Amino acid sequence: MENLEQVKQEELFELTNILKSVTKALVKENDIDRVYILSLGEETSHFHFHVFPRYKWMLNFPNEDICINDKLDGAKLFSFIRQKYKADKQELFDNRLFSIVSRVRELMTNL
Repeated sequence: MENLEQVKQEELFELTNILKSVTKALVKENDIDRVYILSLGEETSHFHFHVFPRYKWMLNFPNEDICINDKLDGAKLFSFIRQKYKADKQELFDNRLFSIVSRVRELMTNL
């Protein structure tokens, strides 16, 4: 499947419920301000999306061209964070992240 329009209606309904549950679990975390759901499709030819929690600490980076007219651009922030941690993934993996991933996985198995 290459695009969202190829997703069947019943699959889309299930996907929406899953995204709602995952987002609900993520926003309960103290350091998460917002959850972005992105489907950019620039590097792959199949349909996929990213669930990207925006942590408060992510707003501490120098501008790095992630703002437009003094407003944060979520897609640019995603690209910046993705690029920054591609090289040094270990810095990203701390106990908080593992804890969140574990809770989301638990939530997914209970759906």
